[in-house]
Formats: sequence, structure tokens, C-alpha cells
Amino acid sequence: MRYVISLIIMFSVASHPLAQSTVDLQPQERRQTEEEKKAAEELEKKTLALVDDLVAEAMSLKLVDNRVYILTGAAEALWQRNEERSRSLIREAMNQVLAQLREEREKAARDGGQLLDPGRVYRGDDSYARGAVMNFLAMRDAKMALEFLQTLRTLRTPDRKNPAEEQQEREQELNLASQIAASDPQTALQIAEKYLNDKMDYQLLNLWNTLQRKDPKAASSLTEKMISELKSQDILGDNGSYNLVFGVLGNLKSNVDMIANAQNNPDGSNAIPINSAEIRQAYRDALDVVVAAALKISVNNMLDQEDASRTRNTLLQIQTYLPDIEKLFPSRIAALRAKMAQFEKARYSHPQQRFYEEYGRDMDKKSPQEMVVLADKAPPDYRQSIYYQAVHKAMNEGDDETARRIVKENVTDKWQTNNLMSEIERRSSDRAANDGKYADARRSLARMASDEQRASALAGWAMSAANKGDRKSAAELAQEARAMIGSRMQRNDQLETQLTIANVAVNLDLDASFEIAEAAIERINRLVAANFEMQTFSGMEEGEYRIISGGIWGGHSGSILPLLAALARKDFDRATALLKQWQPDELRLMLSLSLSQNILSGLGVGNGGGSGRGVSGRAMYFHPRR
Repeated sequence: MRYVISLIIMFSVASHPLAQSTVDLQPQERRQTEEEKKAAEELEKKTLALVDDLVAEAMSLKLVDNRVYILTGAAEALWQRNEERSRSLIREAMNQVLAQLREEREKAARDGGQLLDPGRVYRGDDSYARGAVMNFLAMRDAKMALEFLQTLRTLRTPDRKNPAEEQQEREQELNLASQIAASDPQTALQIAEKYLNDKMDYQLLNLWNTLQRKDPKAASSLTEKMISELKSQDILGDNGSYNLVFGVLGNLKSNVDMIANAQNNPDGSNAIPINSAEIRQAYRDALDVVVAAALKISVNNMLDQEDASRTRNTLLQIQTYLPDIEKLFPSRIAALRAKMAQFEKARYSHPQQRFYEEYGRDMDKKSPQEMVVLADKAPPDYRQSIYYQAVHKAMNEGDDETARRIVKENVTDKWQTNNLMSEIERRSSDRAANDGKYADARRSLARMASDEQRASALAGWAMSAANKGDRKSAAELAQEARAMIGSRMQRNDQLETQLTIANVAVNLDLDASFEIAEAAIERINRLVAANFEMQTFSGMEEGEYRIISGGIWGGHSGSILPLLAALARKDFDRATALLKQWQPDELRLMLSLSLSQNILSGLGVGNGGGSGRGVSGRAMYFHPRR
């Protein structure tokens, strides 16, 4: 009977109109999912082909820096999908760097030790290419990175060595040793011992700390040497010693506190380290160094500016350790407190520091009104800063009236007043637009100073509407913004506003989005050409652009790359055809690489164009080879 009833219920539900419509929809949903899956696979296939093409084309670039940039970037993009191919690319990047060094070494031998033409500003500088390969390997294969670093040392000519470069390599090797400490503690220990005979610094401290967690036995052989080195440091003598001693002390205190918690909670998850007695002794010895230095403080330490700064910081920091000092050195606590009382006023270099110590530590927890009251107790030259904090706190809380009142009653600088009032209006209108109250938001447009500001606000609201799925409002706002700014791209703010409009239009008017993107590329190409002409006119060597931290056009990559990625998801062939208009070739290849990285990062087909998500891949910055 239960079986019959079940059949009746099943057939009666299946015959219900709502149930029938659900059943009818399922094949359509499956078809849609299959279509999306096929589209994603096709997009990935085309993107991988683009990566292969740009890698092949990159090998014809003149500069090693540029070739290595493309190779390492492509290796990053492919690592999750094809590790074997990725490794082959990074090996080629390594070969490019090593070949450059071998060529320089051979030339130096032919020229009697002179590396390159002294008239050249960049003389065989491999720092970028070497760093790009090292950064890739350090995150994925620390042992391979160590081998690469050691090979670099064997090839570098004596005239290429300098203290800054050797210090950088020292830091790299210690950081790599920290990474391999878990799998190969003995190699890590050998590297630590090699550098411990030189000097102790944060990198060595980090390696020691890693060994303590991964292999306490290996760390024990370092502890005695490190504490011995610590005892020779003069805290008040230089900033390096001061920072090192307090760095070690803070590290040891964390370990000692962890041991105490494990002992007080035997049922907890943290086990007591096997070298707990050693850690406690090391902490006691480090604390002894700090106490001894504090007790030696005299008036003379306050006469020199740098000494006075370290002295004040020592007196301030040591307060954190007073409970432990009283417990471990009871016979010295009274003298230490007397010393601190003697220099109580000198602990603060100026009234602002004293005010911060007394009131400022919990400033972020105070209300805007409390901040305004507190500002009366602040030094005059610090008072305005507190008012600014109060204004922004009120704005962040959505209390625009309070923010306006604080500005009107307290901010004295007219320029700052205008800026803050403009920011309040913009924040207020953005909130109204975000809530869908576009009539309220539009009322603030008249108070904006220029059409560019108004168009930028409208474009931002359109983006917000698109993110919420309000296509009608997004289209109206984007159209209004475009009508206001027209086709203007002469200035930076105009170009950025156009790119925002184009991002919104991706899902509303694809042709309009492509049109704006094409005009933007043409504009940036002219900027690139003009800048290159100026560089050449100034006497710099003609050639390719190379990657460094700068470039007037590189700043736009953060705006146009998400747009190109969104367009590529809609029409890959059309987007890549548009990308081919970028000039020069090295700039085009670098942007193509970032586009590929963005698509392969996992964002689905059709995403972008108002998605609000950032672009993946490395930022583009270029500078002509000098």
C-alpha cells in the first residue's frame, strides 16, 4: 500500500503544472551549461595559443630583460595547467640570464677587464632579469633557486661585485634557506652557519626561527652562537644593533609565551617544544642585554640626535618587558625603574609623541565627536590632523552632516576645506547612487567643478548599477556620462573616465566599448611615441622599452587591462585584433601577456565589464633603454 501511495504522489506531483515546467527547464539548463563549458574551453584554447605565439615572438626582442619578462610571465600563467611546459620556459629564462653573464665575462676578458663601454649608463645590468627568475623559483622551487643563485656567483666578474649586490644575494640565500628548512634542515643550517660568522641580521633571525619550528635540534646548534653574537651588540650605538636586539627579544618572548600557554593548558593542541629550556635561557640572556643597556643610559646619550632617538625608543620598548624583568631580575628592577623615572620627560622627543602615547593608541575606537574634544588637548601643530581623522571617521560612518560641521567649525586651511567638502559630497552622492537613489545623487553633480568630475561620477554610478544587475540604470547613466564627456581623451582624467564608461558598456553596448577601447589605444600610442621621441632627443640611446618602475603610460594598464580582458571574453578574436594595434611591439607583447594571465586566472566566460574584479597578472611599467 505504501508503494502504491508513493506512485500516486509521484505521478500527481509530476502532472502539476509547476513540476512540469521545472522538468522542461532542466534540458535547457543543461544545454546552457554545456554551451558555457564549451565557450570556456574554446577561450582557454585560444588564450594558450596566444601565450605560445607571444613566447615565440618575444625571442626576437633585443633586450634580455624583455625576453625574460615574457618567459617568466608565461611560466606563471601556465604553472597550474602545464607544469612541465612552465618549467621549460623558466629554464629558458635562466639560460637567457646566464648567457648574458657569460657574454659579459668573455667581453671583459677580451677588453682587459673592462666590462663594457663606460659611456653606457647601463653596463650589463642583469638585476631585473635575475630577480624575475629568482622570484618565480623562490615561490615554487627553492632548491632550484639556490642552484641558480650559486651559478650566478660563479659567472659574475670581479668588477661586477659590489656590497649592495652581495648583501641582496645574502638576503636571498637566507630566505631560500628558510623555505627549504622543513625538507632539508641540514642545508639550511649550513647556510645559516656560513653567514653567522659574518654578521647577524633579520634574515638570519628568520631562518633560525624557522629551524626552531621545523627542526629544533638543528636550531639548537645556532642558538648559543646567536646569543653570543647578541651580547656583543651595542643597542645605543647604532640602529642596526638596536633593531636586531629587540627583534630577537620579541621573537624569543613569543616562543616563551607559547611554551607557558602549553604548560598551563596541557589538554590544548600545542605541544611543549623539546628545547623549551634552551629558549627560556636564550630569552633571559637577550633580556639581560637590554636591561644592561638601559641601566647605562646617561645624559650624554641625550645630546646626540640619533643616540637620543635610540635611547627614547629603548625606554619606551622596555616597558613591555617590565613584568618579565621583575620576575627574572628582581635585584635590578628598582634601579631600572629609577632610571626610567629619571628620563621620563626625555622619553618623548616632542609634545606630539607624548600626546600619542597618552591618547592616540585607541584613536580609531573613538567617535568623531570624541576626536574633536580630544583635539583640544593635542599640540597645536597636530590638532588639524585629528580634525581630518574625525571628518573621515564621520564620512565612513555615513554621517555627512557631522563631517560637514567638523570641517566648517575646525578646519582652518581653505584649500583643505574645499577638498574635504568635495569629498563629502562625492561620498554622499556615491552612497545615494549605490542605494539606487539616482535623483538624489544627481543633485550633487552641479556642485562638482568640471564636466570630467561629473562624467566620472556618472560612470562610477553606472558601474555600481551594472554590478547589481540594474542594466536599465547602468545604460542610462553610462549614456549620460558619455554625452557629457564626448570623445575627449586629451587629459589623464578624461581617459580614465572613458575607460570606466567602456567597462560598463561591455555588457550593454559591445560595439561602443570596442570603439572607446580603440580610441584609447590610439591615444596611448601617441603618448608612448611622444615620450620615446623626448627620450631620444635628450640623448638617450634608441632601442626597446625596458621594464622598470615607471612610465607615463604604464599607469593606464590597470584600467585598460580589465577592459581588454572583458572584451576578450565576449569576442576573443576581435579583442586580440584590437590588441595588435598597440605600439611598439614589446609593449604589445607585455600587454598580451597580462591579458592571457587574466583569462587563465579562472574568471569565467562573460565576466568583466562591470564585474568590479581586478585584473590578474603583473603590472606593466616601461622605460627606454638608456
